[in-house]
Amino acid sequence: MQKNQNDADALYGLGTVSLQENDPTGALRWLNRASRLQPQAADIAFIRARCLKKIGEADKAIKEARRSLKYCGTDEPLSRAICQLLLGLNQPKTVLKQLARFPHTEIESIILKAQTRGSVGAWDESVSLLRSLFRDHQDEPKIVQELSVAAGKLRDYPLAIDSFKAYMKLIEPVARDYIRFADLYLLARDVGNSQKQLDIAEQLGERGLEYLVLRSRLARLSGDYSLARMASEAALKIRPNQGQAWSIRIETARQGELPGLIARINGDLDAKNTSTYFRSLIQYALADAHSKLGQLEVAFSAYALANDLQWKILEARNSQYDSVKRESQANSTIRHYSKVFQQSRVVPGYSTPLFILGMPRSGTTLVERMLSQLDDVVAGGENETLSFLSTQYQLEVNSRRKPLPESMDASQWEALATRYHEQTIRTLETTLAEPLSESMPKFLTDKMPQNFNHVGMILSMFPTAKIIQMRRDPRDVCLSIYRRSFPDGHSYACNFDALAHAYKLSTQLMDHWAQLAPERVLDVHYEKLVTDPLREGKKITQFCDLDWSDRCLEFHKSIASSFTFSEMQVRKAINTEGIGRWKVFEAYLQPLFTALRQQDCLTID
Repeated sequence: MQKNQNDADALYGLGTVSLQENDPTGALRWLNRASRLQPQAADIAFIRARCLKKIGEADKAIKEARRSLKYCGTDEPLSRAICQLLLGLNQPKTVLKQLARFPHTEIESIILKAQTRGSVGAWDESVSLLRSLFRDHQDEPKIVQELSVAAGKLRDYPLAIDSFKAYMKLIEPVARDYIRFADLYLLARDVGNSQKQLDIAEQLGERGLEYLVLRSRLARLSGDYSLARMASEAALKIRPNQGQAWSIRIETARQGELPGLIARINGDLDAKNTSTYFRSLIQYALADAHSKLGQLEVAFSAYALANDLQWKILEARNSQYDSVKRESQANSTIRHYSKVFQQSRVVPGYSTPLFILGMPRSGTTLVERMLSQLDDVVAGGENETLSFLSTQYQLEVNSRRKPLPESMDASQWEALATRYHEQTIRTLETTLAEPLSESMPKFLTDKMPQNFNHVGMILSMFPTAKIIQMRRDPRDVCLSIYRRSFPDGHSYACNFDALAHAYKLSTQLMDHWAQLAPERVLDVHYEKLVTDPLREGKKITQFCDLDWSDRCLEFHKSIASSFTFSEMQVRKAINTEGIGRWKVFEAYLQPLFTALRQQDCLTID
């Protein structure tokens, strides 16, 4: 061994072997010596960076990986490997800069570039890169697999599903592939096809963790809570710290089961070996269990811990709520949509959209369920098409390919409206039993809450569309959001100050739209709706040019999957249980009340 002390190659080899044997600390001892002998060796610096990442020294790993890039020259495989490491360390800008430094022409390099573009939110560019690559390499399953992932992130589920079908044709599918396909269909809100893919996986002998978690999620959506309990319990026997399984197990638990489940969470879980995300999900579930038992202080402590963990995830991604940026965006929207611009004509052959929007947890699901009982109305759910089109339009404005809203003409608004209709139909036809194009309903709801950001576009794109804006007591809205694990795009959800600020902006925008086009925009107050549903329901249907039916009040009798946190509530008849829920936790909500008052959102005691 002594003769290897001054042999950098030998030391590098020993370090590499130690890393392969999962001894990163030992590997670093060899690699540090090698690096002193050859300080400009890119491969040594790269392996050192991997070791540093492995032992949790992220900042040092980033610094060492960047040093490795400095000396790697135009060695494309090594450059790509370093970039992949940096991408895993959340350094996409460094990766993009390196990929542009010299031509990276290999297939894996282009895939990496697409992944990196996606990691900074440019999933449209990611899809474009992968589509172009696939046209030239249609026999490469890795490409079309990545295209499916990117399209899914872009919320273009028809493309994601078609791409995954193409991937399945290029390989010999195994049970795990059907599991992944089932998960994709579930993301696309196609419960039927998700069930089919999961059944195929089961026929192939799959009974593992991912299968059981998916089975429990599907059972919950279909209202089969007995199966949801059984499948989530089986998943927890395999992995006691599976956060999604705990969420479903607690949500569907019988009251008498809760103390035992709480004891299991508190006694059996190994926090060190549980991801931050799963720890947050488990804390939300634990909090719900204590809340159902009336143990409010410990419940709120668990909610606070869950949200602190969510905030840490956002910090790690450098994607915390930015109040300055969000306020600038809202002010820009109001400035550019100061009037209803020259409107598109009605695009023939499509349904009239009914937009139901507002802050999450404000009652949008309730209104959609009521309206969907009418023969002329089909529920479109939380349709992400408008948000996507708005983002695309803003990118085109920034690159001067499209004019600002005040300079758009009727044909340009009509083109946007047509894209909305086409994408919406493509998405919905993946979940409906019959093609919409053959039986187009007169009205189609779109209940994406965040569409309150895009009402200006709606008014100009759709001359006959109606907008229903849901208003609800900010204390109930904010607490309800705080008690749930919200997906990407809701960075305000886990912090009281951010929640209050986001609520203020939603109110500011909705006030603007209501004043801008009162004949097209209807404010509905959740409290009035659930207190007097007949009167308020008739007001809504009259506003939408629909005939009232008492079936609107009986939506809970029809079985339908809901992909929102309101899924269990909307299986009940309309009631006033949701009014004043904040009062139960009033003793712990003073920081929220203070934040709401600072934003002028709470003027009552």
